[in-house]
Amino acid sequence: MPVLIMFLFSKISDLSDCEKLLLQLQKAFTGQLT
Repeated sequence: MPVLIMFLFSKISDLSDCEKLLLQLQKAFTGQLT
């Protein structure tokens, strides 16, 4: 998992909406790498 995403996740892990959005961003980011 990219450090930036981990950093963002640690910042907003208490917000369920942002957490769901971050998961979508993670999927999109990893999709670009593969």
